[in-house]
Amino acid sequence: MATRHVNKSLRTIDENTWAVNERFLLIRRRCQPKTQEAGNHAWQGDEGWSYALAGSNEPLPPPHEIEKDAGGVTIYSGHAVWKIGNAFLKIIVPDSPLATREHTTLQALSVETFSFEIPRVLFHGEWAGRHHIVLSEIPGKTVIEAWWDMAERERERRTCVQRAADACKGLAAGRQNSQICGLDGKQLSENGFAIYADDDDLDFSPGFLQERCDELGMSCSSPFEFYHCDLSPGNIIWNGLERRLGMIDWERAGFVPREWIRTNFIVALGMSLDRLDHDENFQWAVRMFDRLGEEGFPEVSDVYVVDRKRRWAEFSV
Repeated sequence: MATRHVNKSLRTIDENTWAVNERFLLIRRRCQPKTQEAGNHAWQGDEGWSYALAGSNEPLPPPHEIEKDAGGVTIYSGHAVWKIGNAFLKIIVPDSPLATREHTTLQALSVETFSFEIPRVLFHGEWAGRHHIVLSEIPGKTVIEAWWDMAERERERRTCVQRAADACKGLAAGRQNSQICGLDGKQLSENGFAIYADDDDLDFSPGFLQERCDELGMSCSSPFEFYHCDLSPGNIIWNGLERRLGMIDWERAGFVPREWIRTNFIVALGMSLDRLDHDENFQWAVRMFDRLGEEGFPEVSDVYVVDRKRRWAEFSV
């Protein structure tokens, strides 16, 4: 039987039970979540419901396709993320079997205190070439959702943009490494560097990534600094009531040249505010780029864009 698309990894058994790749059961109950016991991982839902993941030693009943918003499970953002109660289930196909996994990064960061919030890891597992992780929800809205209701003062200084820039500074200053890699020393799956590898497979090895950064004029002689690597407005959570920031989707976080932290905002795909017909569609990226410049972060965006155009032209020949 052909492997289903990762978007079809969660399928319905009945109104309170779902199969996760036919390996685990997701169960909804009318009770408070119990602590993790006997391999079960539980968390709170809404209106008195709780959810738990449990392994099954018995063959699972035949599941069928999940319906959007069925039984409290919401298909979120149209990709392999589901909102389940007060948590999110993410199932992804990793870019590399050798890359640092998101749960490793989050668990290492969880012992530190930051000016922003990060999700808690409630469950993680990897099988059949897919990484499964359940993460706690951070209160608030994504910047994509919140931006259009923010007053100018809330967007800028001492609020959303400034706090995101402060978070970048704090992460960069707090951890450093002698090579470009993930937090645990494994490969950093940063497509902004590795996408131009010469063969069909992306090359995330530290040596290749450093070679690419050298080509782009980034400084590779000083220690590399820790960075999230995907601070698009969809990965920033803004709690307007408490003026508090959160960051999600840490699967690409790792040590990079200091120039990449600022450059990333202006050259990465996915930095728009999803309003293609609006003059402020790229204001998040532009303001973060400018603010990090004021904070002393260098950048190589002009060199990067020229290099990308050249390589695309070579690829299309």
